[in-house]
Amino acid sequence: MAGKMSDKDLKEPDTLQTLFMKGIGYFNENKPKFYIAGGVAAFIILVSGGWYLYRLDYEKSAQVLYAKVNMSMMTGTDQDIITQYKDLVKKYPDSEAGIMAQYRLGNILFNLNDIDGAITAYQGYLKEAPEGSDITTLAYTGLGYCYENKGDFKTALSYYEKAEKSKAGGNFESMNFRNLGRIYESLNDRVKALEYYKKALGKTVDPTVERFIKRKIASLG
Repeated sequence: MAGKMSDKDLKEPDTLQTLFMKGIGYFNENKPKFYIAGGVAAFIILVSGGWYLYRLDYEKSAQVLYAKVNMSMMTGTDQDIITQYKDLVKKYPDSEAGIMAQYRLGNILFNLNDIDGAITAYQGYLKEAPEGSDITTLAYTGLGYCYENKGDFKTALSYYEKAEKSKAGGNFESMNFRNLGRIYESLNDRVKALEYYKKALGKTVDPTVERFIKRKIASLG
């Protein structure tokens, strides 16, 4: 059972009430500061919410256009697809769809032997893309193919090395090692070429590729 309150307890002010009154007094003395702080907080929340909704709509619109381009690949010409991808990139440059469009554009232009255009597209992708993505590794590889096609083997080597060392490079070990073996072979570095072809052989599961690599090793060894 609770003890009986003394006369002293009854006469002493309630602690919570005292703190509350002090808080009210402090607020009244500093009303302008509180109003400014509240206004700033409300503005930040409003801007953040508006930006979130804007980006949501931005990404959605980009994805819709990206889907339309992919659908038109069934019937459209290469030039139609290129034009549509470029339009997507122009309208939504930093959207996920816009970034991916750069990579797709690079592939199409490379296949059409527009090597300089492909280089620009792959580099555009890499400026915005996450380093850990599988596509990033493939974009480095694409740039390697481009420069190898131009006969610039040293620059091609630098991109093949970036592909091999990228975060997702382990998902493409056989391909990366073959590319490195081939480019060292083009640079007349038989020792390095043999080293990477052997690495590729250890990671290859395709019988046809395996036979090809074995022939390369035999010719270099």
